[in-house]
Amino acid sequence: MIRDNFDASKFTVLCVDDELGVRQAVHRAIRPLGLHVIKAEDGESGIAMLMDETVHVLICDAAMPGMGGIEMMRQATVIAPGVPRILLTGHANTEDVVVPAINDCAIFRIVPKPWNPLALQHAVIEALGFTESEWEQLVKASKDKDQTDAA
Repeated sequence: MIRDNFDASKFTVLCVDDELGVRQAVHRAIRPLGLHVIKAEDGESGIAMLMDETVHVLICDAAMPGMGGIEMMRQATVIAPGVPRILLTGHANTEDVVVPAINDCAIFRIVPKPWNPLALQHAVIEALGFTESEWEQLVKASKDKDQTDAA
């Protein structure tokens, strides 16, 4: 059971966004959680990573050149159906983004840009199946165990 030998770094988050600054901002936002973050700059690369890596949460931008986020998420539902999907978008109020995201992609959460880093952290923790307090307790217990083992 994951909670018995909890190690936050064993969880991998894949962030797919065509903008380097956004990929870096997502990484900075969720780095305090201790998660392993991998990044892709387009939908095609994201699909390849999703096929090659064990991914626990997928974060993807809705609007990207080439394969857009909605299409990438559609493919992700087939390739990795159990991976929770978080959609980042500056167009959260438009029907052409929200309806396909919900109906075709089974999106766990839509996070509007610009996002609050704590809100993104909260979405990732929930996507992993934890509450914030449970996550904090597991991280603390893991750190305490590491300190005890080192002594």
